Amino acid sequence: MSAKGDMFYAWTKVDGIQGECGGAVTSILKYLLDEKVVDAVLTVQKGQDLYDPTPVVITDSADLA
Repeated sequence: MSAKGDMFYAWTKVDGIQGECGGAVTSILKYLLDEKVVDAVLTVQKGQDLYDPTPVVITDSADLA
């Protein structure tokens, strides 16, 4: 993680996670699912175009993209 002014930037250290902006959120969701802190997470999948995402409930961390 690094800071610039009042903003923080974070990225994953987990191999295989290629997130949109460093994979930090994907890593957090994976951790929460793997450690059974949560039963499921709500995220979105790509839809027809940028403005048409599809909501999806994920219960297995292997399904995180």
